[in-house]
Amino acid sequence: MNPPKENWEKYSASLNESRDFHSALYKASTNPTRIRILRSLIEGAKNEKELEKELDVPTHILRYHLEVLEQYFCIYRLENGKYELTKEGEWVKYNKK
Repeated sequence: MNPPKENWEKYSASLNESRDFHSALYKASTNPTRIRILRSLIEGAKNEKELEKELDVPTHILRYHLEVLEQYFCIYRLENGKYELTKEGEWVKYNKK
């Protein structure tokens, strides 16, 4: 597993940056489609086609949600093109909703 190129810690230089990051993370990770993506990745790394088929989501919508999750460090893309949960994205394991 390769670590993400960057992580949320760069946003922790000040209280405001940390607050902004956590607000964005909350928004990114409370969307029902994104929660389904995160839950799917609990099982292991998957590529775009695998997620598209499993979740029955059109490609353009899936790509948008993957970009949001990657931007806010919930997932990262491996060199082989598969997506994997980050430490920050693992919160979904404990979410019962």
